[in-house]
Amino acid sequence: MEYYSVDQLSGGRAVLLSEEEQPLTVPLEALARTDPPIREGETVVLAGGVWVRDDAETARRRALNAALLARVLHRGPAAHPAECGTTRTHETEKPEQRRDAPMPLSELYAQKPCVFSIEVFPPKKESSLAGMQAALTEMATLRPDFISVTCSAGGSGRGGISTCQIARFIKNDLGLEPLAHITCMGASEAQLRASLTELRAAGIQNLLALRGDRFADAPPSAFAHADELMRFVRAEYSGFGLGGACYPEGHPESESLAADMDALRKKQEAGAGHLVTQLFFENLQYYRFLNRARKAGIRLPVSAGVMPIVSTRQIERTVKLSSASLPPAFTKMISRWQDDEQGLFEAGIEYAVAQLRDLIEGGADGVHLYAMNNPLVARRVYEGIADLLPGRGGAAAPTEKEGRA
Repeated sequence: MEYYSVDQLSGGRAVLLSEEEQPLTVPLEALARTDPPIREGETVVLAGGVWVRDDAETARRRALNAALLARVLHRGPAAHPAECGTTRTHETEKPEQRRDAPMPLSELYAQKPCVFSIEVFPPKKESSLAGMQAALTEMATLRPDFISVTCSAGGSGRGGISTCQIARFIKNDLGLEPLAHITCMGASEAQLRASLTELRAAGIQNLLALRGDRFADAPPSAFAHADELMRFVRAEYSGFGLGGACYPEGHPESESLAADMDALRKKQEAGAGHLVTQLFFENLQYYRFLNRARKAGIRLPVSAGVMPIVSTRQIERTVKLSSASLPPAFTKMISRWQDDEQGLFEAGIEYAVAQLRDLIEGGADGVHLYAMNNPLVARRVYEGIADLLPGRGGAAAPTEKEGRA
């Protein structure tokens, strides 16, 4: 489920912004009629074809995050979430010298103590393609084990530069392994077959199979859940390596943490070879999740997803819309650097590096960097953890600007 903030209400239309700040315009009639009416700045979610305010549990999480941020931004450090009523608290190598033979990523996890990956999203406009390729070329010098590519057009897969186009560039031009996202929300079987055929023709071998976010006027979906999509791919398009998503604090739509584990077990049985987590800001949530998963019989390797918060814009959008708990150290960071953009950038990098170093030293199967298409963020974070990644020697390959030896 994807949550949107109401950005504008005018001219009979509502402009909604996703967590990745991708706009979606819908008619005002698509918003639920409530008393009081839905206003700008509120968070909505698609339910039954109508955009409604968050349900009680999500509203509780959002309210907690908003309260914490309000206290941090205006009154200094916030209290711990528990005090606010919550119960949850190698040698340098060029890209072209990478693996000659592609492999399912599950085998890569079996070969490395900790897999390092980066996630990017396709830009919406063709005019942005050259800039995206330049950013990917710079990220390639960090030698990630794979680069994950989300669905185009803010997750809907409709319009914009395609996931396959970006994944093909990563594979064929950069010599790195892409992990292409594929979603079944609003997709017919024919559409899924067309996407899978295109990805196979491009030489893509690894997929992150997802249900996908709900969106306005979504047509009937061939499959309702990610595990059903996985079974289809496994039966009809053998040869793809499959990965799945997981949520350290529970999927927002899950009735309980036990139900969340049941859903992950279905993904494992359907053929998933590894999992990648949603972002989180408190590592304890990841360790608790991993403990629950192992007790539930889920043995898949899990990459821990971390997003550096390096700008006030991210605070306003990503953090407030996220379901993730906000620990005291995070809110203190925001409180101290909220009015200093460069200071916040440095502090955000430092916080993410500390998170990732703890995860690597704690035995995480992999670490997954949500870089938001920013190669400088990716490089700064990588430089802070490279010494803990076996065989990397603590140095990235030089960029074109720096020159190559």
